[in-house]
Amino acid sequence: MIQFLSSNTEGAQIEIIDLNGKVIYEKLITNSTSIQSIEIGESMLPISGVYFVKLSSQNSIASIKIIKL
Repeated sequence: MIQFLSSNTEGAQIEIIDLNGKVIYEKLITNSTSIQSIEIGESMLPISGVYFVKLSSQNSIASIKIIKL
């Protein structure tokens, strides 16, 4: 589960990217001015390994690294 705080109502995009740079999941999110949650299910990550989760909006980009064991 990934949570983030949105301070405006602009849209955002979430991408899950493997170590080869291939986008394996992407979704457009309509933000509201509150805490948002995104659940990353096991089926979204095809194999064990390291992935990057990138959340981008019009004014900012944030990324984290996750590991599927």
